[in-house]
Amino acid sequence: MLGIRINQTLTQDAMGTMAFLQFEALGIAEVQSDLSLKYVDHTLQVGFENNDDHVYLQSACARFGFVCSRAGNGVCHQVHLERFSRAGTTLLGADSHTTTGGGLGQIAIGAGARYGGRHGGRAFRAACSTTSSRKKGAP
Repeated sequence: MLGIRINQTLTQDAMGTMAFLQFEALGIAEVQSDLSLKYVDHTLQVGFENNDDHVYLQSACARFGFVCSRAGNGVCHQVHLERFSRAGTTLLGADSHTTTGGGLGQIAIGAGARYGGRHGGRAFRAACSTTSSRKKGAP
């Protein structure tokens, strides 16, 4: 078993709703990472189709201590890489492209779409504690 401290987390609008609902169900008051960001870049549509989710995500960011990057700021993995990635830190992200942070010397772990559905919040639950560990072979 290996324990590591997660310094940064990122989620986006497609998976953020699931993660925040899991936080509520677990009674988590605030994330413990140094920096947690939520980006709106995956469910952008013309019209009102996702407006309720986006309003919920804004309120959840305030409640759980996330920085909220609104629509139009750019794609999460690229914006995060350019503005927040730091060598020697760890990043756990709900985007398969999160691993690009490794190019800057960051240990960047992308949970990706595989962890959607019933497993959507598992990686982010781990990031809420000061250390996290995973058993070999766990989803």
